[in-house]
Amino acid sequence: MSIGEQERRFLEPEVKRILQKQKEFLRENFPTASWKVLVRSICEAYDRIIQLCFSAFGAGFTDQLCLIALGSYGRREACPHSDLDLLILHNGLSRHRLEKFSSQLLSLLWDQKIPVGHSIHTPEQYLELAERNHTALTALLDARYLAGNQRLFQDLIQKFDRILKAQAPNYFQDKLKEQKERRKKYGEVLWLNEFHLLEGAGGLRDWHLARWLSKALERKSPLEILSSENLLAQQEKKKVSKALEALFKTRIALHLLTGEKTDQLRIEYQNDLVRLLKIKPNRNYLDPKDALFSWLYSGAELIQQILERLIYWLEKKYLPKPSVPIPQLAGVKKIDSQIEISSGAQKRFSEKKLSFLLDYCIQAQLGLTPQAQAFFSQLEKKKKQKLADKLENLFSPHKYAGKLLAELKPTGLLKEFFPPLERAFYLGQRDGYHYFTVGWHSLRCLEILESYQQEPEFALEPDINWKVLKLARLVHDLGKSSNQDHSQKGAKISRQLAKKLKISQEESNLLAFLVREHLLLNHFAQRRDFYEPESIE
Repeated sequence: MSIGEQERRFLEPEVKRILQKQKEFLRENFPTASWKVLVRSICEAYDRIIQLCFSAFGAGFTDQLCLIALGSYGRREACPHSDLDLLILHNGLSRHRLEKFSSQLLSLLWDQKIPVGHSIHTPEQYLELAERNHTALTALLDARYLAGNQRLFQDLIQKFDRILKAQAPNYFQDKLKEQKERRKKYGEVLWLNEFHLLEGAGGLRDWHLARWLSKALERKSPLEILSSENLLAQQEKKKVSKALEALFKTRIALHLLTGEKTDQLRIEYQNDLVRLLKIKPNRNYLDPKDALFSWLYSGAELIQQILERLIYWLEKKYLPKPSVPIPQLAGVKKIDSQIEISSGAQKRFSEKKLSFLLDYCIQAQLGLTPQAQAFFSQLEKKKKQKLADKLENLFSPHKYAGKLLAELKPTGLLKEFFPPLERAFYLGQRDGYHYFTVGWHSLRCLEILESYQQEPEFALEPDINWKVLKLARLVHDLGKSSNQDHSQKGAKISRQLAKKLKISQEESNLLAFLVREHLLLNHFAQRRDFYEPESIE
């Protein structure tokens, strides 16, 4: 028996014991422990295993090698079935020894079902790679020493800092392109019935990107930058830890449930997740799966806002865009198709002027920059309530409320304007027909309808009451928050909105009728012969 085989026979039982102990710890402590305790325990178990293997398989030349953890493992954020990324750094060790060491180490880990990815480089080789490849550069932002010659690691990081400084502007642009591609693949919004916890908008990758950009370009944390630039309120800062708790705890639960690296909140897993996470129904969400969405998505929304505000600020500094002053609004500029409010003007804005600003956005079909959203989110509750009361003209003909309502959601103004609509963003639609949650589905319906307002065949049609029709599109599915028939419940909710907007009794009746009967056409079109006299009647 070779020395390598003897070492493996000695190591395997100990590796299995560490893994078994770790599984027991997760099972026993998952309900009560924080996400940080859970993921750190996973990483510590892997650290012990890898360090044992390194001492055994690298005996005689450990001073010429260094093992470095990258990715989630480097950040100490590995979930139960996350991939482990290892960098095997050496200072000119022979190819034979490197191949023998790496094959012994990796085969033992793979045989124990530990998913390991690896690369082998000298410091010079890896630094050269980092200069050409922003993925390799990102990996070093999360690098953590594991075992071996620590000076190799320290020298690598010192030289890397110089490369990072030179590459920062290009790195920023590369990461922006990568983020746009990720949004195309996983969705532009987070309000999906099957949210991707890692790659989706507001998912953990958004948090990672915010950290990478902040560290690479400013040598600070994203929260430090946003707080100093008045782009993050103190109350929002306090909620970040809760947001990460929800994202990580749900991801860990999903890995434990499926026994593999599963990061999409698929409908078939949601009942089991609710039980494992001990989510209970509440007054707003009678279905515990919707209570799960409320807990998880409200945190994800904040993470998405943090990234968007950070990118906005970094673009102003590194990739400034031209702005156009808006004459009607002193201190307000247009950047692309969004408005920005100067810090000086913010202090002078009265409720009347803020109301005019929002109305201008609706008329001109302009959105809010992340800076403008941050400004509205930091308004006092009383101001938000008064401002929300002045949004009653949102649905007049030839106005375009859909886009603005979506951008008011993270500011808290939508909640003040009409709470049932805000709550609907966390209502799942698990029927096989819908892709988005109720709230975003409702806004998309409104936006699509608004796009027809200028079509010649509809714009001049006197029988179309655009205001009522738009309100009906917005409210039609909000009744899904209860166990009642959602069309009947939605009709009652439409009465609440009609009262708030002070529309006439006749229009209120029409609105309730449209919401109550919104499934009628679909029912007959799919189940009956539409040319039968009975069907037509």
